[in-house]
This record gives sequence, structure tokens and C-alpha cells, in this order.
Amino acid sequence: MKDYKAIFEKVESTLISHSTLDADTIRERLEKFKHLEGRILSDSEYYQTLVHIVFYSGFRAATVSAKLEVIDGHFSDFERVAGYGNAEVERILSDPNMIRHKGKVQACIENARTFKSIVVKYGSFQGYVGSFEPNQSFENLMLLKEELQYRFKFLGSITTYHFLTDIGMPVIKPDRVVCRIFQRLGLIESIESEERLLKTVTQGRKFAQATEHPVRYVDIVFAAYGQVKSDEFGIERGICLEKNPACSICGVRSYCNYYREQAQALIHHGGQEWDESMAFQDTYRLSVHAVITNDEQQVLQIEATYDDGQWGLPGGSLEPGETVHEALVRECLEELGCEIEICYMSGVYYHRAYNSHACIFRCRLVTPPSDAEIRLSSEHSEYRYFALDELSPVQRQRVEDCLNFDGKVKSAAF
Repeated sequence: MKDYKAIFEKVESTLISHSTLDADTIRERLEKFKHLEGRILSDSEYYQTLVHIVFYSGFRAATVSAKLEVIDGHFSDFERVAGYGNAEVERILSDPNMIRHKGKVQACIENARTFKSIVVKYGSFQGYVGSFEPNQSFENLMLLKEELQYRFKFLGSITTYHFLTDIGMPVIKPDRVVCRIFQRLGLIESIESEERLLKTVTQGRKFAQATEHPVRYVDIVFAAYGQVKSDEFGIERGICLEKNPACSICGVRSYCNYYREQAQALIHHGGQEWDESMAFQDTYRLSVHAVITNDEQQVLQIEATYDDGQWGLPGGSLEPGETVHEALVRECLEELGCEIEICYMSGVYYHRAYNSHACIFRCRLVTPPSDAEIRLSSEHSEYRYFALDELSPVQRQRVEDCLNFDGKVKSAAF
């Protein structure tokens, strides 16, 4: 039997202590999330939330958040949007500042028409939501969820839960961050399914019941704990990340299956028996990365699907017992679906934000870039070759050191 109250309190206290903000400031910023459930929204607020959810679906949060003002300008009023036709669609798609995804634009227009018909029938969207009496039982809440998913375009299972959370329903968002944490805690299974999402929602409600906090507050605490960073809460680097989680500062590692499995693997390679009292510190990482170029000397980078997505060189952390060369070959095969040839190591760089050393290697695809069939793993969504002036300052220094290699291995700290 999991001690939900103890787990949550440890997550909450670790989050607060890990923040660069003082305790009073972060508690004040978290406090507002205790007062979002059950609030009354206007029809315009409901529709705006629906539009936002459509655009967030399948996109990096940072990408959409930066465009919300532009999006709201095009979809500010559901009655006006309901009358949009082909001319308005083309106008929106021609806006260089807009996320120009035709399917999402058309979905927001169709949803405006559906939304308008609901308001006409029920007097308001609040009246429509209230007709399900979602606060009377969990079954009623799930009926509302199924109805919304059926009626509105671009609302899938996860995004419908997201919509419910954002309109003040007592539902946790079962996104990949929350699911990752719950899976590591042994609360849900690893195989993705509708049942897994429902179980995540159920576990979120158990945390709320045990702590007497609103579900929305439980949601934001776990989300901030597992996101790559959160400026709002002063988290420069998340704790329960997809890769390289900071287990040594995590307050719930004694409940965590991931922590135990990693510790057992390390102890196994060291020839010792696992003991709960043994300290497992994993804040330090050694990683390996490949500089691969095309004929124009542009550098291959891949975009991650985890931790809000970032572009970076192919590569990753070493597994216990691996050499740096074995790790780099394995990582590139996993991430690119291609074999590589390692030419030389050009530099070793320390990154303070991650307490990590990164070894940079000049590599080439065994098949030339023009012919290679790169097959990305589920951890990455896109690849492309970047010119040097498109790289971040840190990335550019590492790559330039590699391409200008003079036989001496470079080192630097960032």
C-alpha cells in the first residue's frame, strides 16, 4: 500500500528546496493552483481554452506558449470564428507569426461551430458542462470526458483530460511527465493504453484525497518535478527527468522502482549485493556525442520528444560497464537507426547545469549522409543538418573544436 500523503509531501518539499526562489515565493506561486477547481468560466474563456488545447496537442509546450497571443488574435471569438470560410483559413495560414498547421486551424473553426450550437441549446457552455453533474461522481466526469472527445476535433484521450483540468475539473493531466513519475513509483504500468491514462487519473485523485489538496495542485507539483525546467517556480533543471534524473536529491527515491533498478545494476557490475542502506548517487553523468556532417559541413542534430524537446547532437549517457566507444555506437544506432564510424575524440566539456562531462567525437555515417536512411527512435521527432551559425554558443564551440581538430583534445567548462 503506497503512502500517498508521504510521497506527495516529499515531492513537494524537494521541489521547494530545489528551487532558486525563496520558500515563501515558490509557495505563493504554487498557492494559486489550489483555487482553480470549480471556478465559473465565461463562454469566451471556455473556447479560448479549447483553442489552446488544440494547438498544444502534439507540439512542444514552449513553441505554442510563445505563439498564444497570435493564436488568440485569430480565434478570439467563437461566434465570429464559426463563420470563417476558406478565405479566412488562407489568411491565417499566410501569417508568418502563426503556427501554420492547417488541420489545427480547421479544427478550431469546426469546434467554434460545435461550441456555438452547444451554447444555443444549453444557454452557455457552463450549462452544458453542468448538465453532466461532473462533480457528483467520477462516472459522470468520465461521461463528460467521452462526450467532449466525441464532439470536438483534435481532442484525443490525453488532450481531453488536459482540457478538463484547465476548465477546473478535478482531473490530473496524464501527460508523459506525470505518467513517467507514476510509472517509476510503481503506480501505473509501462505499456501505453487508455487504461493506463485512466489509472493515472485515478492515482492523481488518490493523492488529492490523501493530502486534502485539489487535484490541480497535485498536478502542478508533479509536473514541475518532472519538467526539464520551470522558470515560474525557479527550477533550472527538473528532478525526475526522462534522461539523467537527479535521483540523489529526489525525496521519494525510497519509493522509486527506477532508482532501485539503476542502483541494483550498478551494484551488480561492482560485484556487491544490493542493500537499501547503500547510497546511490547519480547526479554526475558522463555522456558521449557524435559530430556528423553532410557535404555542406552542416551538423546533424535531432529533436527530443521528452523534457519539452531540445535539439542536440546524437548520443547519450554511458551504461554501466560500457566503454565510451561502445556507448556512442549504441546510442547512434538506437537514435538514428544507422551505424557510425568513430574517427577521433576532439574534446571533453563540463556542463555545470547538468553536473556532466560530455565527450565529443568526430564521426561519420557508414552510409553517406546523402544516401543514409535515418530512422529516429520514439525519443526523437525530427532531424536536420544545421549551419554552424544556427547553433547555440556552447554547441558551436564544441562542434568547431571538433571540425578544427589539430590532434590535441580540447576541454572547457560551461
